[in-house]
Amino acid sequence: MLPSSGISLLNWACSWASSLVGEQLGSYTPVRSNEINEVFRLEFARETLYLKIGPHLQREYERLQWLEGRLPCPRPVGFMKREGTDHLLMAALEGNDLAELSASLPPRVIVERLATALNRLHAAGIAGWPFGDVAPNNVLIHGDACLPNFIYRDGELRGYIDVGDLAVDEPEVDLAAAVWSLQYNLGPGHGLAFLREYGQMDANEERVEALRRKYELGPGPVCP
Repeated sequence: MLPSSGISLLNWACSWASSLVGEQLGSYTPVRSNEINEVFRLEFARETLYLKIGPHLQREYERLQWLEGRLPCPRPVGFMKREGTDHLLMAALEGNDLAELSASLPPRVIVERLATALNRLHAAGIAGWPFGDVAPNNVLIHGDACLPNFIYRDGELRGYIDVGDLAVDEPEVDLAAAVWSLQYNLGPGHGLAFLREYGQMDANEERVEALRRKYELGPGPVCP
């Protein structure tokens, strides 16, 4: 339950969202909150939005703006900072994330879809990347390529979410997170199939373990 100060801030944020949409908010529901961010699903008559409240969300807002028209992602609606807290408003992507889908789909399908999403991301053009230098052989990476951050509907990739760590870097950054997340969500034994589906046909279990450890020894797991 939010403290009174948090409820007051949420009420302000809902009013701010209504002003941007131009209509009264129907309802809101807390979803996918963690110790860092709180996320709410806002239902309006004409559309559904997500409101994310937490620190350092301007990075995500700026990256959503850059991604728009390049790759599928939530449409950024607005960003505001109030009382030292960031508020990010974005359009909903209809579908389910790969972690949710893993409860009903065979592991091989989850592996294939994760590989498809990362191959598409890593092949995207990075001309005009505005957030830092671009080194040779680097690609566009998600930055936390865990299963909950890829939305699918009817077998089609609908978009990438939680893109605050989007960067231009080595693809191994995403591969390490993907291997770790597959093991967390599906259990051991799927990392090798994923790497080969991604295109690394010479991968072996030693490579899988090295990537898993790379993620665990990095900044630390961010999402399951």
